[in-house]
Amino acid sequence: MNKHNCQAEGYPPVQYTDRQNRDRSLIKKLSIMASLAVLGYVGLSSLFTFILLTDRANVLYFGNEYFRASFDIFLTVICIGIPFYVVYAFLKKRMAINILPLGKPGKKSGLPLIIIAGFAACLIGSVISAYISVFFDFFGVEFTAPNIGTPVTVPGFLMNIVRAAIIPALIEEFAMRGVVMQPLRRFGDVFAILMSSFVFALMHGNMVQIPFAFVAGIALGYAVIATGSVWTGIIIHTINNLLAVTLEFVQNSVDEDMFVIISNVAFGAVILPGIAAGVIYYMKYKPLKLYKNRECPKKLLFKNYFLTIPMLAAIGYMIYVTILFIDFSGFSEWIKSL
Repeated sequence: MNKHNCQAEGYPPVQYTDRQNRDRSLIKKLSIMASLAVLGYVGLSSLFTFILLTDRANVLYFGNEYFRASFDIFLTVICIGIPFYVVYAFLKKRMAINILPLGKPGKKSGLPLIIIAGFAACLIGSVISAYISVFFDFFGVEFTAPNIGTPVTVPGFLMNIVRAAIIPALIEEFAMRGVVMQPLRRFGDVFAILMSSFVFALMHGNMVQIPFAFVAGIALGYAVIATGSVWTGIIIHTINNLLAVTLEFVQNSVDEDMFVIISNVAFGAVILPGIAAGVIYYMKYKPLKLYKNRECPKKLLFKNYFLTIPMLAAIGYMIYVTILFIDFSGFSEWIKSL
């Protein structure tokens, strides 16, 4: 018999306790709920993308930066907010699961240090994404991402802060570190952080952002759990996106060489203090002991979460979307050059 009281390959079937059966059933339900929210996001995004394909809407969207910012705010709230709010309401009412730690961060959580270190971790994720892109580019495989244009006026820049920094941080943290991560914590904090990071990365739908989103998701998940508040994740997420929006705006105002210098200085000014903040936090505060589920082997947790039909459908569709943003045209030239 399996010492973990769960069935594994090569072992005869075991008799599950009521609690074990409930846990196995719950993790599948949570997988289905999360994946249906992702599919809802996909469906609503596709609908509004279809609307933008009309000539009149397309010209207005790409020709007016104020309309574009306003429309993107609307899309974020509707396409992400509605599906995940429906899941939130279902989990709260039908399953009695409280998933939003909206209180103030704990006084002894080392909040400033966690914010600085978490922000640095997000930028490290961006660096990792950049190096992955460079690696594949060497073989003629180019990663691309949707290009919605960058504002060229100060009012447009301010609207872009709301569009790309504030609103996404609020909605995405509610969805990922709230709706997805919190219910999974009963199966282990590491598992909950990894799964919410996976869903977060999956929803970005392009390889320029997926590695970054996964790394950032881990940092944000830990920060929320360590401080006991989703507001910590919102703060880090907002600051990270604010830097990205600012650098995009600056890029249109200076030449390429100057932009490289500015961006490198900005990254260094964040990452180095972030590493120092992480070290100080580790030394000054007792590191958070993440809850571990010892009932079942981790592989069974991952299996039950991944292998539901809605989750497989969501993964399959997002892989398809991701491939659309990969240019393989240079790969054949690289092969010929060998």
